[in-house]
Amino acid sequence: MRKDSDQIKELWGLYLADQATLEQVDTLFALLEDDNEEEVHLNAIAAAFDGLPSDSQVTDPVIIRSHLEAIIISNGELAASAGLIPKRRRNIFTIAHIWWAAAILILAAGAAFWLFSTNAPVSVNKMVSAADIAPGRQGAILTLADGTQVMLDSLHDGEVARQQGANAVVKNGQLRYEPGTVSGNGTSYNAVATPRGRQFDLVLPDGSRVWLNAASSIRYPTAFTGAERKVEITGEAYFEVAKMPGKVFRVSAGKVMEIEVLGTHFNVNAYPDEQTIRTTLLEGSVKIAIPGAGRESIRLAPGQQARMLQQAQPQNIEVSNEPHPESVIAWKDGFISLDGASFGEVMRQLERWYDIEVVYQGKMPAIRFRGELSRDVSLAGLLKGLEEAGVKFRMEEGRRLVVLP
Repeated sequence: MRKDSDQIKELWGLYLADQATLEQVDTLFALLEDDNEEEVHLNAIAAAFDGLPSDSQVTDPVIIRSHLEAIIISNGELAASAGLIPKRRRNIFTIAHIWWAAAILILAAGAAFWLFSTNAPVSVNKMVSAADIAPGRQGAILTLADGTQVMLDSLHDGEVARQQGANAVVKNGQLRYEPGTVSGNGTSYNAVATPRGRQFDLVLPDGSRVWLNAASSIRYPTAFTGAERKVEITGEAYFEVAKMPGKVFRVSAGKVMEIEVLGTHFNVNAYPDEQTIRTTLLEGSVKIAIPGAGRESIRLAPGQQARMLQQAQPQNIEVSNEPHPESVIAWKDGFISLDGASFGEVMRQLERWYDIEVVYQGKMPAIRFRGELSRDVSLAGLLKGLEEAGVKFRMEEGRRLVVLP
């Protein structure tokens, strides 16, 4: 392979003009893996852009972003774009380089989005006409003990509410609790819920930190005064539990799985529209049990995942090794993990994050994905890949994506 600036310039010219063959695209992306060639690639993009006819320029920033979002390698290891960043090689282009390239790449030709179907990878080389739907963002709804609801999307730092047990405050966009000034008897509870298109993190009264994925909720006391610390969740949450010797931490997940914690990092996925509840341990130790089942609990080791079918009778917990636990918590770090995910699984993630509704007029496409996708990617960038992978669809009013037969 001839690795010089002339070859890189030639390949970028063909690629951006939508004239590159699949072999040439593979060669170009292979060259992108050389960290020492960043400047050569960026200069080649600029030169290729200068050589394009004037009628190829597009000023719509959505299209600019979509092109950069749509460069991904079929082996799942490389994505040189503002939105698609590789799992193991996220240092290929710096953020400054990415946005400098974005300023150059204002054309409507040839972004390539690779995904896996039941046969071979498919590349995409055209835009999809679809409503511009922005990705989700930080935000949640706090429900106080008296039923008052507070929107946490854009609150400035400061006290949110004074209440029994602890005062709710916002610091740097994060909800925290400080010792309360209001006295009283009994236990009061707060709840934080993320609608579709929102995610949020908070620090509980005991110092434990919780991240909530979209369409999730957590209910907890404003002060942990008893012999245990118990919270209830729906949806998906990642926990970093503060150690308190002699005071166990318990999580009720979807009211069908109970997790006992002594101090650890773990992820719980308990969405009601998923067939399986999954608890994945990253650090420490947890015990998993079925409430009221009268059975011994199952202990997990780091890297293991407990799974339970929600509708199965009788209910049983299965334990398996999770070879890539970091993929499970990719959502917390700003990514959508696609590794081995079916079409339906990915669509349910998109429904929650983009606040859309996906309906099917025929059979669900037999497509499996690989790689990792930034949660900042616009919906338009995703729909491009679906179309060229053979998926037919239309966008309807009411944020409704109809998958056609």
